[in-house]
Amino acid sequence: MELHFKLYISLTTTEIGAIVSAVDIGSLSVVVFVSWLGGKGNRAHWVASGGLLVALGSSLFTLPQWIGGNYTPSGTNINDLGRFILLTILQYYSV
Repeated sequence: MELHFKLYISLTTTEIGAIVSAVDIGSLSVVVFVSWLGGKGNRAHWVASGGLLVALGSSLFTLPQWIGGNYTPSGTNINDLGRFILLTILQYYSV
């Protein structure tokens, strides 16, 4: 996964580590808060609210697929794509 970041976004290892750590710290803080808050109320309501929140998030995530038109790439040659994939695989395994 680290190779993909370096290949497409050109991030350093330190920057990638900072991003991964920030995600982990954020998740930990949310879990602690939700655990504390969830212990105070009705579990069925929390599960139902969580399900609705996941449904809303999934709907928002797929919204561009529904409102956007068909994707037609311009200037993409299938041979260039194959060459790019081959070079990516070779770089990955040459490390």
